[in-house]
Amino acid sequence: MARPLAVVDGGTGSDSSSGPECSSVNGSGNAVRTCIGSCKVYLVLLILAALLALSIVFLPRSGQAEHIAIAKWWMERKVKKDYSGRWCAGIAEHPLWGTEEVTGLCPPARDILFETNVSAPVLDENLTARQLKNVRDYLDEPNNLSGQEYELYDEALGVLEKISTLQPKDVLAFRETWTNADTDILRALDSNPRVWLPQGGKLTTTAFASQLPSVADFRRLVESGPAAIVGGADSLVNMSLGHEIDAHPVVVRFNAIIGDKLSAPETGVKMNLHVMCAKVPPATDSSVWEMDLEASTPWRTYCGRMHKGGEFENVTVRSKLFMFRPSAFCRKETRFDFQGWTRGFLFYWFVGRLFDSLTMYGFKGGGHYKNDEVMHERYWTFEHFFYDINEPDRY
Repeated sequence: MARPLAVVDGGTGSDSSSGPECSSVNGSGNAVRTCIGSCKVYLVLLILAALLALSIVFLPRSGQAEHIAIAKWWMERKVKKDYSGRWCAGIAEHPLWGTEEVTGLCPPARDILFETNVSAPVLDENLTARQLKNVRDYLDEPNNLSGQEYELYDEALGVLEKISTLQPKDVLAFRETWTNADTDILRALDSNPRVWLPQGGKLTTTAFASQLPSVADFRRLVESGPAAIVGGADSLVNMSLGHEIDAHPVVVRFNAIIGDKLSAPETGVKMNLHVMCAKVPPATDSSVWEMDLEASTPWRTYCGRMHKGGEFENVTVRSKLFMFRPSAFCRKETRFDFQGWTRGFLFYWFVGRLFDSLTMYGFKGGGHYKNDEVMHERYWTFEHFFYDINEPDRY
């Protein structure tokens, strides 16, 4: 079998490494207080960093590892103490804190209902098995992959095989799938019970779930007909595919490749669903469905879009926003294994394959279309390898 060509889907990646930022959430008045609080944390961390440096210089090698471990434990304890009950404020200052590894907010696994008894669209098990087998067969044959490539692709396939046990209803937040454990995580992110509902009512599982899209909404979306998903690779340039793309009943676009970044002849302009990561604002068109598939800093999604002080809360139509359920990141398969994938692939895997017909545009080529961001996700080269094997007719 000839080796598939590596391709770049520049529009589906996310920059999850954006650094800590002073709050752009609450306006200039709170921004000063936010920066003051942030500076206190940085001062403590700076002092600890200096102590660590001194330990490396003056302590015997045998004592350095223990000293560093103690300092790290102290820093983590300090952060958790300072931001207990107000993690959204901390995440606004330090977006990379929006993870379970930093916050430790997940309830005990015994208290989490991972699988909900809900009738929802289900991925075709035969399609999944066939796609995984196609990749495994290629890897098991003599091929031109380097040893390093093979190890990475074999690792990625193993992760994907674990993820394949999950269905959309297991990981997405619907009215019918929201649980008490999800509400408990919101309370841990901010203990003020009136910051999670638009009208300031008391936070309950029923009240929060009522804001979310329903399984019926999701079903109507994926049963709306053939879909075009439009990535951001340079294969779109000079191909005049815009009219063909816009002729699809459903057009899906990613992250910032929307609005004035679009070209009617090359990319088309229609958009029914906008898929994004946590740092990307929603589209300005309230008729468009939104889907935040942030997997690296999932708490940032809820603090930024659903919290009353969130960066995008005032421009978010809650009933039209699909997201991962918070408690989904309390299960090992999701918390760790989702982090290596781009938004584009997570959408393809959990949602795109539900459409009866799916055509992929801008998922092929050697460069980016109006996008110079670096791809950070560990498995993005494997994703294109996977597409080469299973979606060879994409554009």
